[in-house]
Amino acid sequence: MYKNVKKKIERGVAFPTCVSVNNTLCHFSPLASNEVVLEEGDMVKICSDMGCHIDGFIAVVAHTHVLQGGPVTGSQADVIAAANTAAEVALRLLRPRRKNKDVTEAIQKVAAAYDCKIVEGVLSHQLKQFVIDGNKVVLSVLSPETRVDDAEFEENEVYTIDIVTSTGEGKVIMLAM
Repeated sequence: MYKNVKKKIERGVAFPTCVSVNNTLCHFSPLASNEVVLEEGDMVKICSDMGCHIDGFIAVVAHTHVLQGGPVTGSQADVIAAANTAAEVALRLLRPRRKNKDVTEAIQKVAAAYDCKIVEGVLSHQLKQFVIDGNKVVLSVLSPETRVDDAEFEENEVYTIDIVTSTGEGKVIMLAM
C-alpha cells in the first residue's frame, strides 16, 4: 500500500500483542514458558494493545471473545454489550466543541443500562504524531482519586478510546508481579 508514495512513510509495531484472560485487565503478554490452558467459557481479550503505526500515528485495536460453541448469554453478554455500546457512544461524541466530560458521563449511563460498571483508572488519550499519550484525556469514571483537566475536542485531533467494563464493582486490584 505504501510502496509507490513519493515520501518515505515510517511504519511499524506500536504495541506488543497482549492476551488477557477473564479477570486480567490488560497488558498481559504471556511468555513461551506460560502454561495456562484456555478453557470453555473463558473470556479472552485480544489484545488490550495490539497495534501498528503509520507515519507516527498509532492504530490500536482490541477484541473480546468468549470461548464457547454457542451464543454468549448472561453477565458475559451484558459486559461485552456494555463495552461495545459505550465505545460506539464515545466515538459519536468525539466531535469539535464537545467536552471530555460529555464522553465520561455518557459511558457511565451506558454501563448502568446494562447493570455493569466502567473500570476505574482507565483513561482514553489524545494521540499525536510519534506521541502515544497526548495532553487531552477522557476519564472513564469520575472518582476522587482520578482527576483530569477539562478539555474540548477540536478538528483533526486523534484519540484512542479505551472502554473496560466489569460485572463487579469496577475496581482494579493492584497486583505485585
